[in-house]
Amino acid sequence: MREGRKTDVLGKAISMLLMVLLVITNALGMLGETLQVKAAGTTLIVHYGGREDNNYGNWNLWIWEEGADGQKVDFCAEDDFGKIAVYQTTNTPEKIGFIVKKGDWEAKDVETDRYVETNGSTTEIWVTSAVEDFVYEAPEGYSSYDFEGQEQERLAVYNKKDALKLNVHYFREDGAYETSEVLGWKDENAPGSYPMVETDEFGAVYHIGLEGENAQGEFDLNLYVNGAADSTTARTVDLSKAKENVLDIYTVEGKSDVWYSREEVNYQPAILTADFGDGTTKQIDVFLSKAIDTKEETTVSKFKVTDETGKEYDIMERCTGNRYHHKNCTERRTFHGTYLYCVI
Repeated sequence: MREGRKTDVLGKAISMLLMVLLVITNALGMLGETLQVKAAGTTLIVHYGGREDNNYGNWNLWIWEEGADGQKVDFCAEDDFGKIAVYQTTNTPEKIGFIVKKGDWEAKDVETDRYVETNGSTTEIWVTSAVEDFVYEAPEGYSSYDFEGQEQERLAVYNKKDALKLNVHYFREDGAYETSEVLGWKDENAPGSYPMVETDEFGAVYHIGLEGENAQGEFDLNLYVNGAADSTTARTVDLSKAKENVLDIYTVEGKSDVWYSREEVNYQPAILTADFGDGTTKQIDVFLSKAIDTKEETTVSKFKVTDETGKEYDIMERCTGNRYHHKNCTERRTFHGTYLYCVI
């Protein structure tokens, strides 16, 4: 096949996929991103000190996992050694790369890319400015960062008299709340985990206490079940909506929406991903956060898939359970927590 022909076919395929997304978005009300995220599985604590000028302003970390893109991580605490940064990842990588840099790559502390060998769920290192080697044990006269103590102190804020009490209400179609938790963070601070405290008629309830500057502006969070995020985009909470230092918000599995009244909640399914599932342009797999009945005429009529020429394509029937097989699909696959619909 000539390169021009390949480009033409690919262009039409991409156009059709975009139309699938747009049409189904109009039918169901929202579209999820395709990024897959999970709850924190590894924590890296980095101590950075020893600068001759004692000036740590605008210095930060660039951190990445092997085979993945990097991200900026700011220092969030300090001790006698220097500044402290906490990086949490949903994965369990054997190595994590890091660079100590100033601002937006104005300078590097050392030119070499360095890698940390992770050890269990939490790894802690001490980095001395202008020294390429780092250590895994606290230098003499210094101590480890009490991350667990900080976590307990954070959870205790909810019970303080003057704290803003954020009550997160979470609904799942399957009612699987036992292994759920909230991961929440303010601005670029290290995120914290908040366990489920009870269930009510709506679903699970989580308590988050905020005080001082943390109780102002916006607060970001996401829900996790069995270590996997249920939404590909974090939820953002407007803390100014609190009344008498209490704020109840409502969230639904698979959606990044936040509702401030139970009566306003939209339970309709969200699209998690849509892609060419069989490696060709013949089949598009659409994943929803909630199952829908494709045998129900009204529901099916909401799905209209067309390509750039106006040709329509049928949605295929969803099988029951977590294992699916569709006519003209090339293989049998298993998916947990999402529902697959093939479009050809």
